Amino acid sequence: MAIDLNQYFDGQFQEKMLQNRQQKNPFITISRQTGCNSYEISKELVNLINQHSKTKWKLINKEIIELSVKELNIDHHKIKTLFEAEKRGHLDEIIRAFGSKYYKSDNSIRKSIKALIKNIATGGYVVLVGRAGAAVTNDLPNGIHIRLEAPLQWRTNNLAKKKNLSIAESLALIAETDKNREQLFIDFGKKRLAEIDFDAHLNNSTLTDGEIASVIFHLLEIRGFI
Repeated sequence: MAIDLNQYFDGQFQEKMLQNRQQKNPFITISRQTGCNSYEISKELVNLINQHSKTKWKLINKEIIELSVKELNIDHHKIKTLFEAEKRGHLDEIIRAFGSKYYKSDNSIRKSIKALIKNIATGGYVVLVGRAGAAVTNDLPNGIHIRLEAPLQWRTNNLAKKKNLSIAESLALIAETDKNREQLFIDFGKKRLAEIDFDAHLNNSTLTDGEIASVIFHLLEIRGFI
């Protein structure tokens, strides 16, 4: 179940944060190698959790970026271009191309996004997919941090099928995207991926999406979060 971040952030979440900025509700971050089924797994996970939890969980993916760029007064039709910044790796260059009216440094953008991610994680009951969520929230309590991995050949074939790419195109996209995601962790968390304390590394080539969702769900049970 995707989330309307404008409603969530401006409404009940903002009220909760004002009441108690130190609350320690559970949350999950999912990081992935390019070509793994992070979105599909996250959807299954949220549906599974909500079948057993009194408190409803939400899935948050690209909405973080959308709300952040809105706060920076960038036109809505340009948001898609900013989504692609993860591939190109330089938010600063892209926004600058929009003109000085919209320009803010990439440090300002990172600060805004980091604050938003931390606020949402502190509110709890969310599955944060990508966006260096594990790097930003690694110091917060009650988080479960998952890393999805798979052999390169499997990821190449999987991505080629999902995006209708050739094998060569898929390989190139994986190399570029993984490199830029590594840079996101450095930019946002001042750590390399290898330095992040993930709670579990799960192989998407040997475990089905449903099995991975079940493993993460059981981790929530073991930790007493459900």
